[in-house]
Amino acid sequence: MLSQKIIIETEVKYRNIERVWQLGYQGQGQIIPVIDTGVNADELPQGAVYSQIDFTGDKDNHDYHGHGTTMAKFILGIAPQAQIISVKTLGKSTATSRDDLIKALDFCANLTPPAKFINVSVAFRRSFLWGRKCTLQNPCELCAHVNELWSKGIVTIAAAGNVRYSPDSFTCPAAARWAVKVDELRHSEGNFWRRLVKEMWPSFYFGSGAARLLGTSQAAALHTGSLTLLASAFPQVSAAGIVSVVQATGVALETKGAKALPDLFRLRDPSSTTMSNVYRAYVFLRHATTRPRSMDHEKSLDITRLVAQQLQSTFTPSDIMTMIEQALDFDESNYLAYFLYSVVLHTLGIDDKAKEMLDKCNELLPPGEALTKIEIFGGQP
Repeated sequence: MLSQKIIIETEVKYRNIERVWQLGYQGQGQIIPVIDTGVNADELPQGAVYSQIDFTGDKDNHDYHGHGTTMAKFILGIAPQAQIISVKTLGKSTATSRDDLIKALDFCANLTPPAKFINVSVAFRRSFLWGRKCTLQNPCELCAHVNELWSKGIVTIAAAGNVRYSPDSFTCPAAARWAVKVDELRHSEGNFWRRLVKEMWPSFYFGSGAARLLGTSQAAALHTGSLTLLASAFPQVSAAGIVSVVQATGVALETKGAKALPDLFRLRDPSSTTMSNVYRAYVFLRHATTRPRSMDHEKSLDITRLVAQQLQSTFTPSDIMTMIEQALDFDESNYLAYFLYSVVLHTLGIDDKAKEMLDKCNELLPPGEALTKIEIFGGQP
């Protein structure tokens, strides 16, 4: 199995975390309740555990299973200066219940200082009590509590469950309307994870498509760490606001080379909680908090789509560049606009400026996805 160290190091690279760290944001000032099997403070850096509470019969705060401690390590691997609150709901020999998690959530709702995010890598099947099923319209009490916390400004990041056959099979509390549901960690061929797994664990390599690399528990903790990192950079932005930015910036440059322009704007599922580029989310939030009146992510995308279409036919460079500058004025995290800017400049023979724009594009991409050359097919000035 890949070690925790390798998993964390790889995700730090893939999510472009180091760029945010270099700006001085590492999760400081954020407390993260981890509702789980407890957290062993002696296995974490000194001072990483802010406090502990044990809702089980053990009454010792010790993690006998290692699960909660592992979740804390993943969170701190992304946000190393955050602090963990261990909320133990699974004991040495006892299972937890919906009622136990409700008590834990009530505890988290009244913390001082308040928490923005709660990590729950514990799951229950949605069917219970002689056929009663938790639904969005009629949630169980646990999921209703998660929805209530959202209305109070506290967001629950919940593992969606590892046995999934349909979108309706989310486990509780991920089934709550306002939970951030985190699926298993998958990455497509060509990125850090795929290359790493292919080299280190050939028998696990699937050859094409996407491989399942981590279960939903670990993926939820990594996502919690990423959101926490952004919260430390923008303490004035609400937890729900940070989550909405993560969902809004889910644009992927899926293909390169000859198919780059036609496939440039394949959007991820808007409900996806995949966070492949934390630095890009940071730039988006920086723009939204410093120049909110000019911020319009959708308009920026619309302009960039139009530019991409025009680049495949005869175009006027000055008009195209004006449009791209408008797109960046609406959203300076739109790396696709920088990419198209570099294409136009390269076509005009202004290669030093084209490289500058390509570098700006690459800053907003995970290092392993960086573009090394500029090509355009089908267009001419």
